[in-house]
Formats: sequence, C-alpha cells, structure tokens
Amino acid sequence: MSSAIVGPFVPELDRPIWLSLSGQWQGQVDFLRSADGGATMLPLTIAGERWGRFVGGTNEAVADESEAGATYYLAVTLLGGALTYRVAQ
Repeated sequence: MSSAIVGPFVPELDRPIWLSLSGQWQGQVDFLRSADGGATMLPLTIAGERWGRFVGGTNEAVADESEAGATYYLAVTLLGGALTYRVAQ
C-alpha cells in the first residue's frame, strides 16, 4: 500500500475544476480543499455528507471555486495497481 498527498492545485476562480482518474488501480482518492495554504485540508461535503471520494475511474467536474487563495489536493491511498490522475480547468 502507498499513500500520498498530491498538490496543491491552484484553481482559476469561477471555472469548473475537472478531475480525471484512470488506470488499473485499487484504493481510494479523496478530493480535498484548503483555505489556509494547505495547513488544513478538508473533504468536500454536501449537506454534511462526504463527497469527492473516488474508488474507480472518473472524469467529472468536482468543484467550482470562488474564494481567492483556496487550493485543492488529492489524498491518494493505493492498495494496488497504477493510477493516472489529472486536475484541470
């Protein structure tokens, strides 16, 4: 097993942030947001429920940022295989 925090990804404001995960991998990837330069990384939630956790391939818009200085990270826990990721706008 291997774990890593990848980032920061600094988004342009008011544009969707796309996450693509591909490859033959097992594990999980959490999309995290920070408003303090990475000192605190929080998971995305909707109505208090965790959102932004992936256990398979994806290609979707995951956030739309409006706060200057916010950054995003991937918390990757691989149990096996090889993961390819892309965060883009």
